[in-house]
Amino acid sequence: MAHFVTRHLIPIVPGSMLERQVLKEFIREVDPKDRPKMVKRLAQVVRRLGFVVREHQRDVVAQLSPSKTAFLILLHHIFAPTPRIVTLGDILDDPFWKYLGFRQADVIRRTLHEANAQELIASYAAIDQLEQITTRYSLDEWFRQRLQL
Repeated sequence: MAHFVTRHLIPIVPGSMLERQVLKEFIREVDPKDRPKMVKRLAQVVRRLGFVVREHQRDVVAQLSPSKTAFLILLHHIFAPTPRIVTLGDILDDPFWKYLGFRQADVIRRTLHEANAQELIASYAAIDQLEQITTRYSLDEWFRQRLQL
């Protein structure tokens, strides 16, 4: 499911129709046997998860409003349970932000700049070709202080 969302669904422009063929091709990649129920189940799951909405008897890719706070909490959980330096490359290489509904790396950069401006992270630095952040709080502090962006 996660592979389908990150590789096939997120690249589709919100508001576009999700073609049944995209679902069928993905199912064939995963399981070469012809299983029509799998296509139907995949369509149901992406609707239930909110990535797709049903409009006029068609599946349409949803415009998501991802949570910046959820992104920062997961970033801390995955990369920095205690304050440390994390490269932007490491963050972007992990698809967790796509699962939240973020579609572009530039949105992640803007979110990190915003977190830096609100002092939720210690710094955002771009040195030569390297972009990195330094976290300010531990994951436990995020929960204890109920921090939000």
